[in-house]
Order: sequence, then C-alpha cells, then structure tokens
Amino acid sequence: IESVLPDDLKDSPEKTPLFAPMTQIRPDIASKMAEIRLATDTKRKIFLDYADVNYQRSQRTIWPLGLFFWGVVWTMGAWCELRENFRIFRLDRIQKMHVLDITYPADKGKALQDLIENEKRSRY
Repeated sequence: IESVLPDDLKDSPEKTPLFAPMTQIRPDIASKMAEIRLATDTKRKIFLDYADVNYQRSQRTIWPLGLFFWGVVWTMGAWCELRENFRIFRLDRIQKMHVLDITYPADKGKALQDLIENEKRSRY
C-alpha cells in the first residue's frame, strides 16, 4: 500500500490507530469460508439451507460476492435468485450449503461493487 501513497502520506499506515484483533474462527465457520471463497473465485453458485433470525428456514440459490467480518459475526454478501436482489447471510445461520457446478454470469448491477453501493444507499 505504501508504494502507491504520495510521499507526504508514506508513514501514515504506521501511525494509523487501527487494530484488527486476532480472533479464533470456529471450525464450522472456517470450513464454510473456504467453500465460499472457492465459489466466489470461480463464480459458482451456492445452494443454501438458511435459518433467519426467527429460525425460519428457506432454501435459495445465491451468487457469492464477498465475505465480511462485523466484529462478532462473519457474513456473506450475495445476489439471491429467490429474492432477485442482494442479501447478506450470516455464516452461523447457514444450516447446509452446497457449491454447485453452475457458474453465474458477470451481470451488470449484480457484482460486489454494486452490493457495496447498494448497502451505502440503504444505510445513509
């Protein structure tokens, strides 16, 4: 990162008071993360059996776009074919998942950057 910073900012990363705690990731979450990362890298769809906050279960096919850590929980941002919209899934609520041998297209408006922009608009 420092190599692309202007000279007057080169030492700023060392002075930034930002710390990421070392956390132990539960084995069940770590294995899901590995599968999700592979699916994301290869643009393969995932079939989920998911439980929401009220323990209502649903099955859906999603396009995994990225993993996010919120200090307490890991989530996956994805395009959901069932809802035809972006959704955020908590990894600890995924009951079962299966990476499919079906790739998803690079459709405009359904990529990671679109998800991030969508989240920004909905929060502010």
